[in-house]
Amino acid sequence: MSDVVIGITNIAEGTGTELMAKPDVRGDFGNSFILQLTPHADFLTFGLTQAIDGVRAFGTNGGHGLFGSSSGGDGIRGDSTAPNHSGVVGINDSSPGTGVFGRSRPGNGVLGNTDTGIGVSGTADSSGTGLDGHSNGGDGVRGASETAVGVFGSGVKGVVGVVTGFGAVEETPEIQQTNIGVFGAGPKGVVGVSRTDGQPAVSGENNVQFFEGTAAFGTAGVQGSSASGDGVIGIANVLGKTGVVGLNKKGTGVFGASVEFLGVDGSSETNAGVRGVSKLNNGVIGTTAANGKSGVFGENSGKGQSVVAPGASLEFVGVSGKADDSSGIGVFGGSAQGTGVSGRGGRLGGIFEGGRAPLRLMPSSTSGAPAPPSGFHGAGEFFVDANGGLFYCKVSGTSGTWVKLA
Repeated sequence: MSDVVIGITNIAEGTGTELMAKPDVRGDFGNSFILQLTPHADFLTFGLTQAIDGVRAFGTNGGHGLFGSSSGGDGIRGDSTAPNHSGVVGINDSSPGTGVFGRSRPGNGVLGNTDTGIGVSGTADSSGTGLDGHSNGGDGVRGASETAVGVFGSGVKGVVGVVTGFGAVEETPEIQQTNIGVFGAGPKGVVGVSRTDGQPAVSGENNVQFFEGTAAFGTAGVQGSSASGDGVIGIANVLGKTGVVGLNKKGTGVFGASVEFLGVDGSSETNAGVRGVSKLNNGVIGTTAANGKSGVFGENSGKGQSVVAPGASLEFVGVSGKADDSSGIGVFGGSAQGTGVSGRGGRLGGIFEGGRAPLRLMPSSTSGAPAPPSGFHGAGEFFVDANGGLFYCKVSGTSGTWVKLA
């Protein structure tokens, strides 16, 4: 290799040009650097403001423009004391291209560290992504903090996580978990802040669909999990707004499932614990296949002196229904083969009150008391025939034994 001569064009045919540093005879080296390039004092004397690069290096045919290697320190280090500037800058305007690339097989590809600022920051000028992470087998982007926020997002959408590929599926009897769009670990795993009205602080999207037979089911856009607390908490301090909102045009807006406890639980100190509203269908539907259980169950645990006098309302009501229209029905019970409505109480089975009449028995389409083969009738039944006659079943039996009261 030929020596470097300053001030002329150095030509090395077949071999590179090398600048080699050698210690003196005592084994000393006077400086902590081999080559230093500094501007002349005349730059300050004449007040020149021209921006001049300290070192420029060019590579060809896939080679590196500047290559640095060290067996005990950093390969390349850049320092800057200028505000709003960077120690190291990488620029690549080709498409696709990467401005700064870092790789490490056993460690961090890119590591950012700061005492009071941001360890790694990404920005995008147009529709690009400020910070993007991709992994074929691990986390694309992961944030962890011992005392603060693992991942913090601020903007129109603070944090967005998207899963577009298939991943290993962990199956439990009720839940199937797949790829994770955003994962954060720390006292606060993921925090997103949005200052734009109508835009979420944290948004998650999952575009994967798994097909099992003819049924398709997707995976979660945002998933919360905790071993000792709540999986997801939503808090809103604005009147008329909701702590957690679920929207689905074709499916269920909010769904809750539990193997051993409540699927969905609602609580309020001064208002309704759970409310259901529908424009064209039932507000609340309860369904159960368990024997001896109810599709909808209401309980009032209040204690005190109940008011049961005629014309007065009950103080403690387990289930209440209200329909203020002139043709409305407050509570309706229907059964194709059983009893429509049944009441049982320690005092009274039922109390009825009405502005026109407390109770009405719908007349039958036949005249007289029920006759064979009307089926089994029990003592205590009342029956009104087509003529308005009132009959009372005095003895239980097939067709029963009836007495006309009016």
